[in-house]
Amino acid sequence: MSLDVSDYFAVWLVASRSYTFSLGGGIAENTPFGNSGDLDLYVYDGTLSEVGRSNITGQVAEGVRFTPAATGMYYVRVYGYRTPLGPVAYRLEGRAGP
Repeated sequence: MSLDVSDYFAVWLVASRSYTFSLGGGIAENTPFGNSGDLDLYVYDGTLSEVGRSNITGQVAEGVRFTPAATGMYYVRVYGYRTPLGPVAYRLEGRAGP
C-alpha cells in the first residue's frame, strides 16, 4: 500500500495571463468525488511557494484561479486529504483565460 497521497503536475505559465485549474471526480466538470474522497488542489511557483489553493471540506469539486506575476514553471498538486476507501479517481483541467 502506498502512502503517497499527492500527484504533482508541472505547467508552464505566462505572466499576466489568467489560468483556471479545476478538479472534479468524474468525466463532467464539477462532479463530486466518489469513494468517500476529499481531494484538495494547490498551485506552487518555481520556488515551491504556495500561490493558490482550494481545500473545501467534503466531496466537492475544487478550483483555483491564478494570474502569475512571472513567466515560468509552476506546479499543480492534487492532494488526497481524505481517502478512507482507497484511491479516488479525479479529473484535473487547466485553462488559460483572457
